[in-house]
Amino acid sequence: MILQTTTLGRFIKEENAVSFVINLNKELPVVSIITPVPDVPSLVVDSEEDFKNLLRHLIDDHGRKKN
Repeated sequence: MILQTTTLGRFIKEENAVSFVINLNKELPVVSIITPVPDVPSLVVDSEEDFKNLLRHLIDDHGRKKN
């Protein structure tokens, strides 16, 4: 599961979002995007253009799509 962890912060406190992601990672594979999470693979992107390129790569090269 790929999570944009900062989005969770809209609904719960940041420290609770991090704990949620850490616990979720125990049940299924998780990758956090934008926010680094301890012991969870995290992808931190410094620019909007790089993030767009990452999404395009997942769509074009790996056949991922919005569900």
